[in-house]
Amino acid sequence: MLTRKISKLLHIIILSVCFALLINNLVYADDKKPQEAKAPEWEWLEKGNALFVSGKYQDAVNAYSKAIELNPKVALFYNNRGYSYRHLNKFEEAIADYSRAIKIDPKYAGAYNNRGVAYGKLGKHNKEIADYNKAIELDPKDPVVYYDRGIAYGKTGKYEKELADYNKALELAPKFTSVYYNRAYVHCKLRNFYQAIDDFDKVIEQNPKDAEAYYNRGVAHGKTGNYKKELDDVKTAARLGHKGARDLLTKLGKDW
Repeated sequence: MLTRKISKLLHIIILSVCFALLINNLVYADDKKPQEAKAPEWEWLEKGNALFVSGKYQDAVNAYSKAIELNPKVALFYNNRGYSYRHLNKFEEAIADYSRAIKIDPKYAGAYNNRGVAYGKLGKHNKEIADYNKAIELDPKDPVVYYDRGIAYGKTGKYEKELADYNKALELAPKFTSVYYNRAYVHCKLRNFYQAIDDFDKVIEQNPKDAEAYYNRGVAHGKTGNYKKELDDVKTAARLGHKGARDLLTKLGKDW
């Protein structure tokens, strides 16, 4: 029985945000006007965005700082610089910039969400959740905020609230793959293995070559006593290059 030989139930990589949605939030601002875009500070914004996307986070900080120097009254500039600080693991600096953005624009939902993530990195979960609550109040249609708040609830052991937020995120964005991953993980912690399997089915439906999903679904099958499906999924994961699956099958003397 494979399940008895696996030391960890699941290995889930929790993403704090959906990358495509995040980049759109980084680049665009609702109050950005065409004539403003020609001003030098907006050129620095675009340079900063390009540097950020290239992974040059400190250079992006410097570009956003130039934009702020030229026009310190634009909330977006602080938000984007804060986001770059966050990627440099400078969470206090990020929080300071998000707070400046919120002071300029108290209805900037994205800045509240981003500040919440930064608070979470510092383990300040009450402040983190409070910021997500405010972001949802301002923009109740953003699935990323429900996802992020769900993760925060999970960190504080509030699994039913975590599930409720993942359900809402999927209602708003049915193809948000990371949410299915995380919801499956919560179902496993609550020993709802059949629900976990359903969520891994969704992940695999969206990405048939996701080795991690096959491996984790196999573990969940094992927990229900379906060892044939467990072995089939672990073998599929191994064929897709999953090192843990290959190591396990090698140890058991099974091919894939």
